[in-house]
Amino acid sequence: MNEGTWIVYGCSPFVCTVEGRIPYLLERYTSVGLNVFPSLFKKCEYWLFNDNGVFTNLVKKNYSGEKLVVNSKLLPEMKMFYFRPGQCVIKNSYIIKPHYIFEGVSEISQHRNGKLLYSNSSVLSAINFALVNGAKRVILVGIDLKSDWGHFYDGERSSKSSHYIEMIRNKILLFRRYIEVLKVNKAADIDIDYVDISEL
Repeated sequence: MNEGTWIVYGCSPFVCTVEGRIPYLLERYTSVGLNVFPSLFKKCEYWLFNDNGVFTNLVKKNYSGEKLVVNSKLLPEMKMFYFRPGQCVIKNSYIIKPHYIFEGVSEISQHRNGKLLYSNSSVLSAINFALVNGAKRVILVGIDLKSDWGHFYDGERSSKSSHYIEMIRNKILLFRRYIEVLKVNKAADIDIDYVDISEL
C-alpha cells in the first residue's frame, strides 16, 4: 500500500476506459469511492456520499464492508427502518454504522474535527477527508468536470451549469496549498497535473 497516496473515484464515463486497471489500484492505494462507484467496484476502503437516497437505494443493498463517510445531514436516513414500502420509522441505532460523520463547511479543514469542505459535490469532501487523514497526494479518477456531466454506469447526462462546474474546479485548486492533486484523464477539465494511470 502506498501510504501517502489516496485515489478518489468518481463516476464519469472515463471510468469505462480504465476499468480493467481499477481492481489493481484498489488493492494498492487507499481509496475513496463516491456515490455509485463502490456499489460496482468492490474493495473501496471508504464510501463517501452526500446525497439523500444514496444510502437507502444503494449502500444498504451493496454494502461489503466499506467505511462509510457521511454528511451529518444524512444521519436520519441511516437509521430508517422500512416496515412497509414507503413507510418507515427512524430508530435510535444505525442500520450500518458510519465510520466518519462530517459537517459540510465552506472552508478546507486541516484537522480531523468532524468538518469537511462541501459545496454540493462529493469530490471536495473526499479530497478534504484524504487531507485530514494524512494523505500527501490525491489522484482523481472519474472526476472530469466536463460540461456534458455524465455517468459511466448508465450513460445518462446530468444538467450542471457552467457556473457550478467552475465553482467545483476552483475549490479543487484550493487544495494545492495543502496536498498534491493529480488527474489520470488528460482531458479532464481541471487545471491540475496529469499522471499516467499505467505508472501507478
